[in-house]
Amino acid sequence: MLPFGHGLSYTSFERTALAADDSVAAGDMFSASVRIRNTGERAGTDLVQFYARDLHASVTRPVAQLLGYQRVSLAPGEEAVVSFRVPTARLAFTGLRHERIVEPGRVELWVGPSCAVKETATEISITGPVHRVTLADGRYVLSDVERTPEPELSVEAGTEAARL
Repeated sequence: MLPFGHGLSYTSFERTALAADDSVAAGDMFSASVRIRNTGERAGTDLVQFYARDLHASVTRPVAQLLGYQRVSLAPGEEAVVSFRVPTARLAFTGLRHERIVEPGRVELWVGPSCAVKETATEISITGPVHRVTLADGRYVLSDVERTPEPELSVEAGTEAARL
């Protein structure tokens, strides 16, 4: 059996530099971003998968929770930065009093080709009191792709590459 998110491609991708806010108040939103690079020789599309794990919840939580994802098409050698805006309500669960809540504590975040591979990871702290989730709380993760400009080749560098 393959882990959730496992897929095959005719090229390869590298996911690096996952960065997130250091902390967020329970009930607010946090930001995270990751760099994606096509390391293969063919153009391809990567499904950037953003996961979390609550490290110290009052009830047992899943070892991997999909927070968001974004499909990114890249040419060989091309890079992009994928940014996510995540409401803490995405980390809500039913607490011991049978209410949907977000608890303060540490949360592990990672991006990888599937939920089983933590290619780049970081942590965030949820702060403040326990937040009771209501209908007014946001539920959707927003994502954005920013392509990094390709470095310009000088005439000499292009000529040197052509000679090789």
